Amino acid sequence: MKNVVLIMQDHQLYFDHPAIKRPFFDAFKQKGTHFVNARSVTPLCCPARRSILNGMYAHRHGLYNNKVNAPFDEQTYFDVLNANGYEGNNYYFGKWHAGPGESSDFKCKGFTPPGYSSPYKYPEYDEYLKQRGFDPNPAARVDIGLSDLNKYYEGAVVPLKEIRNLFTLSFGELLGDNEELHECFFLASRACEQLEKLKEEGKPFTLRVDFWGPHQPYFPTKKYLDMYSEEDIPLYPSLNDDLKGRPDIYHSENAVGLGKDNRLIQPTPLSDAQWRKMLHYAYAENTLADAAAGRIVDKIFSLGLDKDTLIIWSADHGDALCSHGGHMDKDAYMSSEVLNIPLALYSPDREGGVKDDRPASNVDIPVTMLDALGLKFDDESVRIGESLLKPTKRDYFVSVTHGHFTPHVALSVEKDGYRYVKNYDDVSELYDMTADPYSTVNLALNPEYAGKTEYFEKLLAKWIEDNDFKPYK
Repeated sequence: MKNVVLIMQDHQLYFDHPAIKRPFFDAFKQKGTHFVNARSVTPLCCPARRSILNGMYAHRHGLYNNKVNAPFDEQTYFDVLNANGYEGNNYYFGKWHAGPGESSDFKCKGFTPPGYSSPYKYPEYDEYLKQRGFDPNPAARVDIGLSDLNKYYEGAVVPLKEIRNLFTLSFGELLGDNEELHECFFLASRACEQLEKLKEEGKPFTLRVDFWGPHQPYFPTKKYLDMYSEEDIPLYPSLNDDLKGRPDIYHSENAVGLGKDNRLIQPTPLSDAQWRKMLHYAYAENTLADAAAGRIVDKIFSLGLDKDTLIIWSADHGDALCSHGGHMDKDAYMSSEVLNIPLALYSPDREGGVKDDRPASNVDIPVTMLDALGLKFDDESVRIGESLLKPTKRDYFVSVTHGHFTPHVALSVEKDGYRYVKNYDDVSELYDMTADPYSTVNLALNPEYAGKTEYFEKLLAKWIEDNDFKPYK
């Protein structure tokens, strides 16, 4: 293997829901291996993205949440690549949000604005529009606004270049019905152009594309909105969850209209029709992002680069929209909606269409990338990522949160059909994932499951000791 391509999506809407159309990811799974039990190492942008660079838990690399700006004191996979012949041949396009600086600090080429940011406000996007003869001032119409941020409310027409950061809680339509105006297709286009150049050069390379989407603001085009009938979109069974017997973190919500004083309004003040409308935009945005990622995969195969290239397709975390009482975005609760992620890989020397049910995670990505190139981190003792190209050593995987909008520490583990969540300073959670896939009945409060709860408590106690786990406070 000479090359590695990593495609990262952001804030993937409940990945296991069958109603969402993801034809390109479905086709990719048939080319390679699909890890059906993949979970985010930390269901939050910054700590997860940092772990994808270094194969560590947040309590090792220090980037506990989106507010902490820990320096890069640890070795990243880019450091390993640069020390082993790939310097000058590593490319990164898209969102960074993994700590201070940007990918160019690791000698990567490409386009990565620092922090969270928005690609629409940069000259590279202006040049992209000019080269293709597109509208130089693209805009989106806001149909639903749930945030005070930037004052985007119903009926507003917002020029894309005025969006400071791509996390405003807005739903609407990208005007002009031209998918190429969307940041996902802008990045896919840049990546495909680079792949064509790399094919001509013939040198070993790595290329990474990190979309901002399908994160809110949800601004798909009419083409993708027309793929769904609003009336037929199913509501999640946990939408009307009363949250009884759940930790207090489930009551945290700061979206305008859904929360008051950062407390979820219950029952949800929105009608079923309003929730379906929001899901309509979110589903369409997820399908749009899928198509943009698929364009990159198709380009790799059309150029014949697939013969020497490992391709990994994943996401940093999930999206809690319309779940557990009526949330928007996410906080620090450890639900399936935020934990479950897509994870699949293609390797030319592996059989396609394989389902792998190991406990996998996006923290495995950097170790897998290096392993494909015959490389590894210098100090593997602090790396918990495993190579997905080799048999697993795990019996279970533990996801961790140190809080988001609300301070909260929790550990989530799945084993033998159950998910157990240890919430520090609050009630624990136990769910039968077969009988209750949307996690609406907390069995940890049922005396009949005391033995199961005790089993998981002992398992996590050992994990805490083995991993020298220290919660962020």
